[in-house]
Parts: sequence; structure tokens; C-alpha cells
Amino acid sequence: MFGRATMNLAVGGMQIVGYAAGGLLLAVFEPWQLFVIAGAASLAAVPIVRFGVADHAPRAVDTAPVRRSTRGNRELLGSAVIRTVLLSLCVPNGLIVGCEALFVPFAGRYAGYLYAVTAAGMLLGDVVVGRFVPEGIRERLVQPLRVLLALPYLAFLAHPSPAVAAALGFVASIGYAASLPLQERLVTRTDPAMRGQVLGLFGTGLSGMQGVGAVLAGGLAGLLGGGATAAATTMGVLAVMSLIVTAALTPGLARSRPPARLGAQEI
Repeated sequence: MFGRATMNLAVGGMQIVGYAAGGLLLAVFEPWQLFVIAGAASLAAVPIVRFGVADHAPRAVDTAPVRRSTRGNRELLGSAVIRTVLLSLCVPNGLIVGCEALFVPFAGRYAGYLYAVTAAGMLLGDVVVGRFVPEGIRERLVQPLRVLLALPYLAFLAHPSPAVAAALGFVASIGYAASLPLQERLVTRTDPAMRGQVLGLFGTGLSGMQGVGAVLAGGLAGLLGGGATAAATTMGVLAVMSLIVTAALTPGLARSRPPARLGAQEI
């Protein structure tokens, strides 16, 4: 478990560094220039992956990998325990990512600073919760952190200044750390033979819901007329939605709470 937590923290840390760097660069470059830079970086990574990553023999040979993957996904999603943890990891977070997607129309030239401080909040929460908070306390912090992720964005209904918005975003992003103990539950409650698949399902679901959150945010802000006022109002609405989803999933999430000793597995 310590190794998995270290891996998750390392991956999450690199993502957060990327978010922070992107936010700071947004204060210097135009968005289209950043897309060009990102595309060039992706192209530069191709030869590194092609020639720097060695091939490994597959653990299992299957003539029908799609059927096996589909069957495994049905089994995982058919579990009330696993399904609730996955939804808790993906849906509230995706809605808050929708809030962050509106930083540019809300703050204009100050948006880069908002992205940077929210990335700093994510980093602080992951480091403190993942490395310094004991396991038992981490479990008790799941619900407060899930609420913290959305609660500060309710203040955007009052259309705060960019400076106040930055402070609110920093505090809210600490709540992303709830994903660490939830990922631990996801792994420990899954059969070892399917842990790789459930983590892949989690990654796909999280990315998908982040996209849904951004599209929902943009559509709602457009319906409200666009501009900074509409963006702020939309962020407040998405925060309410995230809190409602969090409250609705709380009873089911209690079933995934680990016993005194981790290790119970359930599919």
C-alpha cells in the first residue's frame, strides 16, 4: 500500500506541476501559443517513448482481449461498493474541474494566477494527506475533504475579486486530496487480478467526467449570457451540484470504509 500511495503521489505531483506551469505560462503567452507549445512537447515525447521504453512480455495471452475487458468492466461496475467509489472519485471532481475551466472568462488576464494557486493547493493537499497524515486519520478526512473541494466555490455566486477568488480556489483545491484514501479503498476492495483494470477504469472515468464538467460549464455560462458574471454564477451552480452528488453518494460510500485492518476484498 505504501508503494501504491507513493506512485499515486508522484503521478499526481507531476500533473500538479504541469497545471502550475501551464497557469504561469498563460500569464505570459496567448492560449493558441500554449497549444502550439503543448503540441511540440508531445511530438518531442514520441521518440523518447519509442526508443526509451522497453517491451515486456504480456502477463497473459488472450485471443479476445476486448471481450475480457468488457466482462471485467461489467463485473467491476456491477459491484455497489466499487461503483460508488468510482463515482465519488470522478463526478464531484469533474464538476469542480468545470469551475476551473471558467477561470479565463471569469478572471481574464489574471486567470493564469488562478490556475497556479489551485495547482499549489492540490500539491499541498496531496503532500500533507499522502505523506504526513496517518492512515486512520486519512479515512476520517475523506468526507470533510470532499466537501471542502466544492464549498469555497459557492462564494463565487457573490462574484468575488480575482484576489479573493484565488484564495478560494487555493483552499478548495486542497480537497482533491480526498482522492488518495478513496484510491486506496478502490485498490483494496478489488480482487488483485483486476486491480490494473479498475485503475484504468478510474483513469478513464475521471478524464471523461473532467471533459463533461468543462462542457457543462461552458454551455451553462453561455446560456447565462457569457462574460465574467455568467462564469462566476456558473461556478457557484456547479459547486452546488458537486455538493449534492457528494451527499447522495455518502451513504453508499460508507460500505467501502475499510475495517480496522485493510485487506478485505470485494468485487
